Amino acid sequence: MRGLAERILPSDQSVGAEEAGLITYVDWVVRQPFFAHRVDQLIAGIEFLDSIANHLWQRPFRDCSSDEQDVAIRTLAELASPPCHRFLRCVINMTLAGFLCDPKYGGNLNKVGWTYIGFERRVVQICDRNG
Repeated sequence: MRGLAERILPSDQSVGAEEAGLITYVDWVVRQPFFAHRVDQLIAGIEFLDSIANHLWQRPFRDCSSDEQDVAIRTLAELASPPCHRFLRCVINMTLAGFLCDPKYGGNLNKVGWTYIGFERRVVQICDRNG
């Protein structure tokens, strides 16, 4: 999952998945009850991506170069397979969520995602009309 997230949000020109601590966020998400029904799908998608890399380069996805990983991801995306498309959407959504979430969920380490987009979290104090 780490390598895939790093290809979705690479650290080429700026901060990316690695600096945002995406794996900690993903670990948190997969332990949540609302995600339980998708864990097997996520594992199957990662295994299928590995099988593509193994077929093309005789090594798992994580051991491929960035360019090879991009080819493997494109190959997966170009398949006419709804489960493959759901897997990619899920991983892209988790990556973006982990990059921009409240750091209390494990992602957005040191608020790098918020800094990247110029978001400034402000605490709003609500008081009654009398003061």
